[in-house]
Amino acid sequence: PAKLQIVLLAAKVYIHYLNENPPPEAPKEVESKTSHSILDSYHEEDGGFRDGNLEIPTTPEAVQQDKAHPIKAIYEYLLLLTRYDTSYDLRDRARVYKALLATPTSTQLASLLLLAPKPVPHIPSPSETRKSYVLGSASLVVGDEGGVGGLRGYDDLPRWVKEGNEPDAALRDEVVSASASTYDSSRTLSA
Repeated sequence: PAKLQIVLLAAKVYIHYLNENPPPEAPKEVESKTSHSILDSYHEEDGGFRDGNLEIPTTPEAVQQDKAHPIKAIYEYLLLLTRYDTSYDLRDRARVYKALLATPTSTQLASLLLLAPKPVPHIPSPSETRKSYVLGSASLVVGDEGGVGGLRGYDDLPRWVKEGNEPDAALRDEVVSASASTYDSSRTLSA
């Protein structure tokens, strides 16, 4: 699932990139009514064989166009990685995203599919049926197994103890038993 989320995130980022930087549209070619032959595109060259690299302009603008934007490069690299993954789901999803984002006309559809607001998942809590019970009560622990209202004779615990009904503070004092201390002192531990 983590790899699927990474591919989804990469596709979403690439969609944002495509929306901000739409690819240039190819100029529409006007077809002429004359027939073309193979020899029309043939040009005679004076120098014989030419090196094709010498005719490529080396201006900084041309060099910069050759380098892909980092977002595009990462997206294409991620598609290459997923092509060889063992997960069929991951490969299929990457193919869908690649096909969806390959044509500039489908970016609007891809935006609708990938960038649509999705509802927050609501998973019901197992203690949702026990909301009415007071924290610390036995009915909260037992739940509805004790009957319709929890345990029979259930009374809500009071939020605060009424004055005069407080438990004795001596109940909180630890009682040290004489038998416990003699047992500990007479006990021997072996290694």
